[in-house]
Amino acid sequence: MSKTITLPPLQHRGFREPNTNVLVVSSDAGDFETLSSLLRHTNWKFHYARDEQEMEQVLADKAIPIALLASTDAADALPRIMTSGRHRQRMPKFLVAVRFSETNQWMRHIEAGAFDIVHKPYEATELSQVLG
Repeated sequence: MSKTITLPPLQHRGFREPNTNVLVVSSDAGDFETLSSLLRHTNWKFHYARDEQEMEQVLADKAIPIALLASTDAADALPRIMTSGRHRQRMPKFLVAVRFSETNQWMRHIEAGAFDIVHKPYEATELSQVLG
């Protein structure tokens, strides 16, 4: 079941982000809840998909410039996602969340097509820098 949450505009003076759609793909809904909570001060609109199939449905319906593959199973599907998505007019930039200790996984995800890596546990500052 996909979910959508719209966060209010950022209130910090001098800091603005565009109204950006971000898709969080994870078998663990806790990733979606954590990310949307940490970045509640932004005006990003977060969407959630549990798996690759739900992700495809959301991407077909909405313009999503950023997709965060937040669970291991979602990240492991990246090579398949990149191959099957070549027909898309606009592919989102795929970010992959990995635990800081899993440094051996970073290069594998980048080589598979990830735009960048986000570290778990999530930190609001890093997320703002990578997503913004």
